[in-house]
Amino acid sequence: MEWSRRIQGSTTEIRYQADKPAGDPGAGSLPLEYFTLKEWLVAGPYAADGPAAGIERDFLEGEGRVEPVRDAKAGDSTWKALRAGIETQSRHYHNEGTCGDLNVDFVHVFGRLPESVAETKPEALDDKVAYAHTYFYSPAETRLLLRINYTAAAIKVLLNGRPVTIRQGQSVLIAPEKGWNRLLVKAASGQATAPEG
Repeated sequence: MEWSRRIQGSTTEIRYQADKPAGDPGAGSLPLEYFTLKEWLVAGPYAADGPAAGIERDFLEGEGRVEPVRDAKAGDSTWKALRAGIETQSRHYHNEGTCGDLNVDFVHVFGRLPESVAETKPEALDDKVAYAHTYFYSPAETRLLLRINYTAAAIKVLLNGRPVTIRQGQSVLIAPEKGWNRLLVKAASGQATAPEG
């Protein structure tokens, strides 16, 4: 048996899932894992005329209203399920053999990576836009700190259709509604980075 401590608060009661919910959280929803959302639906990549133009263009024809469903159309793409885990990372920051960062890694999803990542840079990722979406359940109206680390050239975040200003490396206070909430993250690339990035 192993004993541990866990803080009780609003974050311990939050549940999340990639698939569109129907009613209260059920067996398909998960508790936060080290305060991280790991189940997402992703769509893309969409061709853009640079990151500034790409982040402003609505490739979903209604970003603020979107309620994604797995395998459903997303403009010129389709929503696909992605679990952020060690096996879905194109780059690993190792700390004694464990992956320190678990990201929604668009390079892994859309980059057509070679067998050896050192061979060449990921194909076709210059000036592209991609989306990631998840649903999370809050048992009450509350305030939470949201932190999104990213390496994209531009990013846009919507909580229940409303913009959230994100600054790299900083947390921002958000106010989710009681019940299910929609979190949409949109990322735009400039020139594709080196293969390890």
